[in-house]
Amino acid sequence: MHCAVIALVLAQLLPPDQRAFEQARRLADPAARMAALEQVLKQYPRTAGAERIRRTILELAAEQGVPALRQRAAELAAAVPEADRPRINLLTLVIEEKLAPEDAALRAQVDALYREVWPNPVKVTPFERPVGGHTVLLEVFTGAGCPPCVASSLAVDAALERYRRKDLIVVMYHQNIPVPDPLSNADSAARWREAGEPGIPLMVIDGQAMTTGGPRSRAVPAWERLEARLAERLPAAAAPVAKVSIKRRKGKLTVSAPKDAEVVLVEELVRYTGENGMRFHPMVARARQHGPAAAFELPVKAAPHGVVVFSAKGEFEPVYQPVPGGQ
Repeated sequence: MHCAVIALVLAQLLPPDQRAFEQARRLADPAARMAALEQVLKQYPRTAGAERIRRTILELAAEQGVPALRQRAAELAAAVPEADRPRINLLTLVIEEKLAPEDAALRAQVDALYREVWPNPVKVTPFERPVGGHTVLLEVFTGAGCPPCVASSLAVDAALERYRRKDLIVVMYHQNIPVPDPLSNADSAARWREAGEPGIPLMVIDGQAMTTGGPRSRAVPAWERLEARLAERLPAAAAPVAKVSIKRRKGKLTVSAPKDAEVVLVEELVRYTGENGMRFHPMVARARQHGPAAAFELPVKAAPHGVVVFSAKGEFEPVYQPVPGGQ
């Protein structure tokens, strides 16, 4: 009863469009749900939550098949200004892609349209590494369903474009906050608990936490804060270099690393469009173990992965090594 009261109070704190959306999407009957969602969209066509309403309508249409999805998408596109239609088309293709995940041509089409509709507002140039210097470790706690994580994710994308892996190593720990995230896992959740279960988004730069986030419109300020912190850390004196070796045979990956080292298996790039609209998710933590010997299951035909090895105490420089092809 206590939880129900809290949920009711929180619902009343939502903006009117979000409150109406939540009420509509909880209707059990699909036809009634669709009608209620269309009514909410008609009432709130230009609010920040309108895109979420359209997506839910299209997902309901997709349950009836691709023809129904395309018809409803055409209806929604006809009701918005021409400049907004590419976003409707993108939503439609993303949902259609989920119905045909093995369609490489469709995947490439979605990739291209996403980059056209949602380009990263942060523009960077390649980093010129000073003589010597330090390899910075950036751990990021985020979520594919977390709207305030968009700005920080775009800032991280810019950092990965600007810096090489000998300058900057990134690990993204996805969390089931505020909604379930299929990119999360038990090891990412454990790392979040070790950090004290902070809010997200959260960046940890060489062990020092920094909060920065917001919607897409805040990407440039988020990047400026991140770049300033990186500029402070990159000239730092380098720690000893760790000896790391990777062996892969069939579906087994073994990593030799210093004793007590943190060993994280990351997927270099994951395509998944969650509730915050981000499609590309780099350096996603998939599993974590400790040295000196770590072993991971990794199918031969798996997407490109890498291994991040670091010391929680900063005893040696963090290392990133791509996983070699399977044998």
